[in-house]
Amino acid sequence: LFSFAMQRATLLLVVLAVLVAGVSASAYWTAGAVIKTTTVNPGDRGLSPARVLSANARAYVPYVEAAAAAGISVLVFPEFTLGGDYSACNKTSAAGLRPFCTPLPLRAPCSQADGDDQGGLCVLQAAARASGVYLSVNMCEDSVDHDGHLYNTQVVFAPDGSVLAQYRKTHPY
Repeated sequence: LFSFAMQRATLLLVVLAVLVAGVSASAYWTAGAVIKTTTVNPGDRGLSPARVLSANARAYVPYVEAAAAAGISVLVFPEFTLGGDYSACNKTSAAGLRPFCTPLPLRAPCSQADGDDQGGLCVLQAAARASGVYLSVNMCEDSVDHDGHLYNTQVVFAPDGSVLAQYRKTHPY
């Protein structure tokens, strides 16, 4: 029930972000929610945090492609899946969680040519752009001012790949 309620709240955030962005009031959307994804966890195959984030973002891409093929225009992913199992590797503490956190906004241009996909977010940006689907993704955000705060953040990618909205939840983790 919590997961379903959280996804409804996230979908509302996406719809509000789209409306604020100036999409025509006559436009309509077909929404989809991914209830469960297969995630790679930190203990799996000894992967680094960057590789866990990248692998999980790449695992989202087939869902995005399937949504686009089915005519879905807004796709919401479940909370706590981009970074894998948040209880693994002592990720319940700030020090254990920080390696799985990515600062926003994304550095522009978002390019993977240098091997840095910015915590998998470049993969998701490219998927949104390739599919034309709005994506709502939950992530751990490391504050850009490096004040030591970590945030449970919901990010909305527009169909052009830009970050349309981000929301730092009131009760992080």
